[in-house]
Order: sequence, then structure tokens, then C-alpha cells
Amino acid sequence: MDRLGRWTTLIAVLGLLFCRPVQAADRLLTFAGPVGAVREGQSFSVDVRLTNHAQTINALDITIQYPSAMLELVSIHRQQSALTLWPEEPSWDPGAGSIHLVGGVPHGLYADNARVVTLTFTATAAGSAVLSFDSALTRAFFNDGQGTSTTIETAPNTVEVSSALLPTITVTSPSHPSSIAWYAQPTAVIQWPVAPATQNSYAWSADDQVVPDDVPDEATGSITYPNLADGRYSFTIKSRADDSSWSPIVQYWVQVDTTAPDSFALERLTSATVGGQPVVHWAANDRQSGIQRMVAAVNGKEVGSVTSPLTLKPGWIGKKLTITVYDYAGNSRSATLAATSSGLLPVLWWLIGLAALVAGGAAAWHLARRRTR
Repeated sequence: MDRLGRWTTLIAVLGLLFCRPVQAADRLLTFAGPVGAVREGQSFSVDVRLTNHAQTINALDITIQYPSAMLELVSIHRQQSALTLWPEEPSWDPGAGSIHLVGGVPHGLYADNARVVTLTFTATAAGSAVLSFDSALTRAFFNDGQGTSTTIETAPNTVEVSSALLPTITVTSPSHPSSIAWYAQPTAVIQWPVAPATQNSYAWSADDQVVPDDVPDEATGSITYPNLADGRYSFTIKSRADDSSWSPIVQYWVQVDTTAPDSFALERLTSATVGGQPVVHWAANDRQSGIQRMVAAVNGKEVGSVTSPLTLKPGWIGKKLTITVYDYAGNSRSATLAATSSGLLPVLWWLIGLAALVAGGAAAWHLARRRTR
């Protein structure tokens, strides 16, 4: 079945939950970020944002084009997305410079500049890098019980990549050294060089496109933002010498996740086996940075990275299985299960033990009788 056919069937089911008539609507897909100048070799993030005011939609099928000769796609981040259903993993083709996203919401969605995904790129060449939506392949699906598809308005975005040889402000952070990584450190320290007779203006915002004003700030070269809540923060700065024109804006991202992944449970699928071995399932989620990896341990000894569902190995049966999940900031959460082959195995061992106890008692009674004769 082709992509449109799959979505028509899926949305026809989901849309029955909250059916509404099809009507004209303002639907718009845009890009948000980056703010200011991007230099060769620098990594930066761009949000895909959705506005949908009039008609609820169940799903989006999005194709994005980007200049792969100038930008290298590093990651696609779905945490904090307005979409909750992802029947296909996001994919991209570096050769063609294309990204494919398929996601939806079971009960329909109204949105106002809501995040769909966050794309992280590394600039590899100077010039004007245009990000755009392929209008022929990008569709929205109404929440009308039929999976009716429609076109959606889109707006491109141009990222100006400057040569690494051109002077710009260098922003660093000893607390959050990578602007595209997540950290469990809630206090951010931002640093930049201070030159004589040079003024700076900077701004700090929570995941927004705020830029510095034209009023110079104190030339400290360092600022600390303590007790940050989990989230993405943007530091933007520009400079000028005396009363000359302001330089291009430089943006630095700080990403904070101090919270462990959500609690989860290991479930033994009693009716499912692979090669005669039982299967264990779990659903792990991290609301901020996402799940990076999952590791299994048997009786406290780590046995390697795993995914769900997991087929238990013969040597694990009857031992304690622990699954530990880690988010991108290094926070972890664990769940444990006795890795028996089925729910009957403990009963079986209990019966065997009881039988042995009875047999032992009978043998002792018989021996005592023989001695008394």
C-alpha cells in the first residue's frame, strides 16, 4: 500500500473519535531559527512549526528539502512535539537533501506555532542555505472520519552561513559546552571575549526567537543563569566598536534536562515466544530530551544494549532482569522483572519443592518406624 493509502486507512479510524465537517482553514508550516549568523563548522537547530486554527487535523506527511552540499543533518528531535503518533521513524536522504516526517494526533489538533520536530544541522559551506517544504509531497489529513487529505501552506527559510574566516563573537559555555547536547546541569554559564572599546548587547530567552536590543549591556564577558527549569534556552549577542554598526547576531543554545525518564514496567508476554524463549516488553519515555539508550542487566551484571520487545536468552531464565533507560542528558530510570519463562514456572518450582518436602518427610517417618521394630 502506498504512503497516501496507509494514512487514509489510519486516519479514517482515528478521525471517528472526533468527527467534524471539512471546511476552509488556515494551515501553515514554517521554520523557526536560527537567529543571527551561522559560521562554517557550527551546529545549529531549526524548529518545524505548525499553525492550524480552523479545522482539526489528524496527521501530517511532510517532505523537507535542504542543500546537502552546505548543510549536514545531525539529528531529528521529536520531544515536546505537538504530534504524539509516529507510525514511521523520521528518515532522510543526504544525497537528495530530503527529510521525510509522518506523524499524527489521534483526537485531532488545533495548533498555533506548535513544534513538530527540531532539526539539527552542521554548516559545512558558506552561502545562503534554503530550507523548504516540498509542496507536492507535503499533506495534512483532516479529522473528518475519512482521512481526507489537503495541501498545506508552507514558508521557506534561508540560513546565511558565513565563512569561518570572518570575525564573529565566539560564545562558549563551561557548563553546557555543546549547544546541541542536553545536560543535567541546571545552572548555565555563558562566556564571550571582551575587547577594549567594544560594546555588547545580549538577550536570554526560553526557547524563543528573542534578539538583543540596541542598548549596550555591562561588558562582563560572562553571565550565569541559575536554577533553570528543564527546557531549551537561547542566548543571543551582538557587538560594536564605539558607535559603529552592530555586528551580526550570534546565537548559542543551552539545553537542560534534570529529570529522569518516566517510570515504566517490564511486562512478560506470556503468549509470545521467539525460538521457544519468552518475550518481555516495555514502553520507556522521556519528556524532555528523549531516550538515548537502553541497557539490560541479569542478576546485576550488564549484558549490553537492548530494545523492546526483548527475547530472553536461555541462561536468563529464573534470574533477575533489570532494564535501565538513559535520556540524552544522562538521567536514568530502571525496572526489574524475574525473567521466568512463564507465569507457571514459579508454581512448578513450588510444587517440586513441596513434593520433595513430602517425600523427605515420608522417608524420615518410614525410617523411624523401622528403627522402632
